[in-house]
Amino acid sequence: MVKFETKFNGNVSRELSVRSMKKLWWVYAFFSALFIFIGVLNLNSMIFGIAMIDMIFGIAMIVFGVLFAPLCIMLTRLLQKKVDKSMSVMSEETYEIYTFDENFFTIVQEKGESYRSETRADYTYFNKVEENDTHYFLYLSSMQCHVIPKNSITEGTLEEFNKILAENLGLRFKRKKI
Repeated sequence: MVKFETKFNGNVSRELSVRSMKKLWWVYAFFSALFIFIGVLNLNSMIFGIAMIDMIFGIAMIVFGVLFAPLCIMLTRLLQKKVDKSMSVMSEETYEIYTFDENFFTIVQEKGESYRSETRADYTYFNKVEENDTHYFLYLSSMQCHVIPKNSITEGTLEEFNKILAENLGLRFKRKKI
């Protein structure tokens, strides 16, 4: 059996959001480039005698293309802050205990006397698990994740934990630098 005891960490939650957002940066960049390209096309068509309205539209599209990616990133961060504030149960006072054995794992979350949640499931519950030098990322879906700091282990060893994950998850357990 392997056991981790930790507190909820909002900074790790925000970092996880940034990691997820980085996967979308190519989409932001693509649309920014597309808007700029449409704007440039409209400005070029003005050279050939097209109306003044096309010049205004072209300039507007270029400006929007330049601002699109930063606006999307800022909006995503603002929405993440709102989500973090709306989850009063998950705060720095929330204790998390993760217990893993050969066939099942248990996650207990407690916040004072007012909140206790316990989940016991088999390893099919996880979409994937990733490991880096300092943390384990236990994904329930592509966007929902539990984060366990390696230094929070209180029972068993990291080698035992890696063995349990490899046996139960196979290729869904990824050991990589993040």
